[in-house]
Amino acid sequence: MLRFLRRAGRRFLRKSTQIHQEPINKVSIVILILIDLFVLVNVFGGLTSISQWPLSPTEQFACLPDYAAFHEPSPDKDLRLVKVELLQSAIATHENTIPFETPPRLGSVDPICETHQQRQATVNTAENRGYRDQIRTLKADIAAIEDKNRVLREQYDSTLLENIADQDPNASINEATAETTKAEIDANQQQIDQKQAEVTVLETALIASPEGTVYLDWVGDRARYDTLQAAYDHAAFWHPNQVLGLQILFLTPLIVVAYGWHRLASRRQWGLQTLLSWHLLLIVCLPLAVRLFEFVQFGNLVGAVVEAIVQVLGGLLFLASYLLIAIIPLLGFALIKLLQRFVFNPRVQAKNRIQKGRCIRCSAKLRSDDAFCPHCGFGQYQTCNHCHQPTYKYTPHCHHCGTALGG
Repeated sequence: MLRFLRRAGRRFLRKSTQIHQEPINKVSIVILILIDLFVLVNVFGGLTSISQWPLSPTEQFACLPDYAAFHEPSPDKDLRLVKVELLQSAIATHENTIPFETPPRLGSVDPICETHQQRQATVNTAENRGYRDQIRTLKADIAAIEDKNRVLREQYDSTLLENIADQDPNASINEATAETTKAEIDANQQQIDQKQAEVTVLETALIASPEGTVYLDWVGDRARYDTLQAAYDHAAFWHPNQVLGLQILFLTPLIVVAYGWHRLASRRQWGLQTLLSWHLLLIVCLPLAVRLFEFVQFGNLVGAVVEAIVQVLGGLLFLASYLLIAIIPLLGFALIKLLQRFVFNPRVQAKNRIQKGRCIRCSAKLRSDDAFCPHCGFGQYQTCNHCHQPTYKYTPHCHHCGTALGG
């Protein structure tokens, strides 16, 4: 395993920095790195763009928060206040909205949310906007008076302490007496209570408006909310997998073109093109490897499989850990065997290199009478067991007598 990784690393470095077994100069390496960075940035930019092509679950089900706010209010929130907030949100959603054209995207807004948007638009009447504005003004006034009362209470407490300590009133840090401050606090509290009563009346009127009643009845349908929530959960589960599929679809033509160019350049001995196409192939494969790793590590589909395994094992998490520990090395073993058979297979490489008069191991150019590579020292021949003549290593038959070679 370690030997294979060292050999693959040396081959990778050699292919990335040499032309016809000759190292390229430092300026050319810098240019290659700049090209790699440019291509990599654009590849990731393309991945980001195609990831935004399908509508996200939040965009498809934009109305879900309104239903959730109505059906799942926090324990300390009054339902009447939830209704008021929904109505004010509906008014704000369709106020000063400027329509604009959007590029075509994959997916569509859920029909329930489309109807919901229409219902929201009906709430945005002049009368309801008037209620909303009055409520906002009164609440701002209440907040200002409450801030003022907080300051007065601090002064009142300070004045009481001075009175308890028999301090001279002329030496007090507060201008008003405790009695005057207390009277002002009480007067302010009366204003707060009065304005709060006005807010309650306006909120009741907003909720009781015909448009508000229809809208709240629509949002209050529990069956509709459950349907919407189930559809959102389904979309949220499959959206990352859909995005990954589109990203693979985006990268596939780039990988095919880069691989085809590299194979053609390698066969025809186009040194510079071989180097450039190799770098291009690496750059377009890197994002794919990153995305696949993210999917395996964090993908909800993989998480669902793990959860199913845990359920099958009866919730015994340590057994699931054993299973995962066994699966990952097996997958790594299968990947290495695949690479050894189709990518780094010495027999496959030997066929092309022998035809080109190159070293079977390092692909350096050899003379016709070289039995050993002057670059890596690798012996090119083995002895045929039938005719006892030297024949090439890693070939299936002797090139003198045609006898099948074992191993």
